[in-house]
Parts: sequence; structure tokens; C-alpha cells
Amino acid sequence: MALIRLLGVVLIGCTAMYLSIGFYLRAKRKDKLTEQWRADLRVGDRDVWMREEMAKFDKKLRLWLILLVYVVPIVFVGLLFYWQNYA
Repeated sequence: MALIRLLGVVLIGCTAMYLSIGFYLRAKRKDKLTEQWRADLRVGDRDVWMREEMAKFDKKLRLWLILLVYVVPIVFVGLLFYWQNYA
């Protein structure tokens, strides 16, 4: 029962981290894309270009965030649990 409660708390914490890191990294990427648009003196619809670039970025971001924010901590907690109880 304690393990289930611990996993629940860890999942809530990981979700909060996932959302906050995701929003932060998306905002930083949008700022970089805006600077890049201005520096390259591009012609055309900036919003369409930004949406396309953000779509590419979101795919990579989602994969890495899930791996680093959910998988690594849960595996670490599982290994600690195993080590404390069975090793």
C-alpha cells in the first residue's frame, strides 16, 4: 500500500514537472524561432512557419520529456524499492 501511495505522489510530481518544463521549453523555442525569423529576413507567413517548426519541436520534446521526467524517476524509485527490500 505504501508503494502505491509513493508512486501516486511521484506521478503527481512528475506531471507537474512535465507541464512546467514543457511550457518553459516551448516558450524559449518560440523566442528563438522569432529571432531566427527576423535574422533571416524571411518572406511569407510567419505564423505558418512557426507552427510547422513548433510541430517538429513538439514531437522531439514530448519524447524526451516523457523519458526524462517519467521513466527515469520511476525506474530509479523502483530500483531503490528493490534494493531496500530484497537486496
